[in-house]
Amino acid sequence: MRVSLLSLLVSPGTGAPLRLVEKVRQGEEVIEGSLVYEETGQEIPIGGAVPYFSPEALRTNATARRFGFQWKRQAIGAFEKKTIYGESALEQLYDFAMNIVH
Repeated sequence: MRVSLLSLLVSPGTGAPLRLVEKVRQGEEVIEGSLVYEETGQEIPIGGAVPYFSPEALRTNATARRFGFQWKRQAIGAFEKKTIYGESALEQLYDFAMNIVH
């Protein structure tokens, strides 16, 4: 979540501002942390730079979070460059072709 957006987020019940609790930050982006409703102390988790106002979404969206993590890592070049899951492109093509035949 971009820190600059904090001023736009308020408690839906009272319109009171939310307090940001940072755990992991990269530049202007809070990757992990929470937003806190001051009047109740309730926390809104921030995971993968996304505030989850519905905590159920954080729990039920595990697959999307995992793929998002992998895509972000791939975008910065964190994965292998000359192989695909440890195989060359030719080996991958052969495996693909063999699976079509069967």
